Amino acid sequence: MKKYLTGFVILCVLPMSAFAAKDMAGFDDSVPLSEKLLRQYKPGSPNVIYRDRKTAERIGKYYAGLRGDLSFLTWKNEYKGTESGSDSFSFKPVMGLDLSVGYRINQKWRVDGELGYVGKFSETETEKFVGFSVQKTEFNLETYYINANAYYDLAYGLYVGAGAGLAIVDISADDSTVTEASATNVSPMGAVMFGWTYMLDEKVDFDVRYRLAVYGGGDLNIGGVDVDTGVILNNSLSAGIRYHF
Repeated sequence: MKKYLTGFVILCVLPMSAFAAKDMAGFDDSVPLSEKLLRQYKPGSPNVIYRDRKTAERIGKYYAGLRGDLSFLTWKNEYKGTESGSDSFSFKPVMGLDLSVGYRINQKWRVDGELGYVGKFSETETEKFVGFSVQKTEFNLETYYINANAYYDLAYGLYVGAGAGLAIVDISADDSTVTEASATNVSPMGAVMFGWTYMLDEKVDFDVRYRLAVYGGGDLNIGGVDVDTGVILNNSLSAGIRYHF
């Protein structure tokens, strides 16, 4: 767990430290409170202020983003066949990555398409039987996804959003009786998001996001045992850069 948290902290600190030479962000009293929706670089001044409508229109409506993710996965495996039972997996941490390309509709609304990867989770179980025989089973799970998202920008860089798309889940297992069994399953995916954006430069934003995503795991047969990987709950924290052009 410690290595995952350390990696996420580094993702948060690096973008901020890269712009440490610039003055700290401040408020521009000439901008009405109702227009302080997003941060913007003020022409002729090193200070970052809240973006007004005219400046925002000069930035451009398109953007691209790159994030590093720390996901905590929760799901249950149900076993049926020559063996029966279940295993529960709670808040298992994995690292991931996602890319997005977006379009700003107006000052409050924007949409994007997101392509992502939720890192590989792997766990090995050891079972001992009468006669001192030992069987080891390795279970692996990783996810790729594509989503369409809509965001609503609130005041002071905060935003909320929701998305829907498809998750492609790769499941595999290896034990003493089966060299390897694997399956690829496609499932609908839904997500809700909450985040904060801080402007580092005229066209570069630093973004932190929390997302709760839900999608199905799928089925796998391991030597006569059917494994049903149920609904996967993904709580993720991400940090990254958004570039406007």
